[in-house]
Amino acid sequence: MSEERAAVKQGVGLIPQVYFDIIARVVPGTILIGSICLAALGPADSWSRLQDWLGKSSGVSVSALAALILLASYTLAILLWCPWFSFMKWFQGEKFWYCKEDFVRDYETVKHRSRTAGSRLTKLKAQIHMAETLLVGFALCCFVGLLGYCCGWSNDHRLLVSGLSALAALLAYCARRYFIFHMMTSIDNNLDLLKEDEKRSRRPKSRTNKTKK
Repeated sequence: MSEERAAVKQGVGLIPQVYFDIIARVVPGTILIGSICLAALGPADSWSRLQDWLGKSSGVSVSALAALILLASYTLAILLWCPWFSFMKWFQGEKFWYCKEDFVRDYETVKHRSRTAGSRLTKLKAQIHMAETLLVGFALCCFVGLLGYCCGWSNDHRLLVSGLSALAALLAYCARRYFIFHMMTSIDNNLDLLKEDEKRSRRPKSRTNKTKK
């Protein structure tokens, strides 16, 4: 029974990490695969090549295709997030939230003390990663679309794709700030609640000690 409980606890502990990978990497990676193809090939060429590829790959199993898309989206999201992380590490002057040691310590403290609050913070952190990845990816799509338009690859709505990519990058930046605000607010509120709980737990002990004396 103890081994089964330990296995169940390990499985429950892996659930937040799985959700983190899905939200932070798989979702933005899948979105950006299609967006980069649209920016590089244009809407018409992308659609025609997708139809040709689906017609030729009719013998491929659905599970293998899903695994390929999952692996590609996961890898692409990691590759796109690395430049953002490197840039933020270099650009320390603005002092973003993840450059502060106190924030990281408070985040880990809340996760360790409260499983419910920790799950919510993990979700918010995954959403921040998703927004950062989408920001870099859509900025890349905008650059690729403008480059294709200037080089004359094909003028198949490239300016429209570039404009929509720039708008999506701006929205991703706004979403990132929104998630950061809620994450910092949640951490502060949970720390205050934890401090109040500690004070309440200490009060009965002091009273019992006085009565004994």
